[in-house]
Amino acid sequence: MGSGLPGLVFTYVWALDVPEDTAAIEQLVAPVLEAGGRVDFVELYADVDTRLAREGTPARLAAKPSKRDVEWQRAHLLEWGREYRLSTGPDHPFPLDAPHHRVDNTDLSPAAAAEAIVDLLDLPRR
Repeated sequence: MGSGLPGLVFTYVWALDVPEDTAAIEQLVAPVLEAGGRVDFVELYADVDTRLAREGTPARLAAKPSKRDVEWQRAHLLEWGREYRLSTGPDHPFPLDAPHHRVDNTDLSPAAAAEAIVDLLDLPRR
């Protein structure tokens, strides 16, 4: 049974080299695919310096209260980057046979990144 929603967007930090993370994503999207729905994966990419600089900004803290411990967030970001593959690239393909798009949002505002995704996926506008 469909939800009646026009779509759903959610974000997830995915360790692309961890099979359990990939399996979790496959389980999340399975009901949508089984119901004949569309699933597109959009990877938002920004270099580490940009990601570190974004931690603690007023807009980010307003949108993500869980990130209020800025120093912990920055350390965690660096730790995860050392331990896991969090981005695709020429030598690191996307692990699923599914539509995958990579948007470099290093120099994009959140609104501009959202617009780029809407355009990329040819999503309807209100």
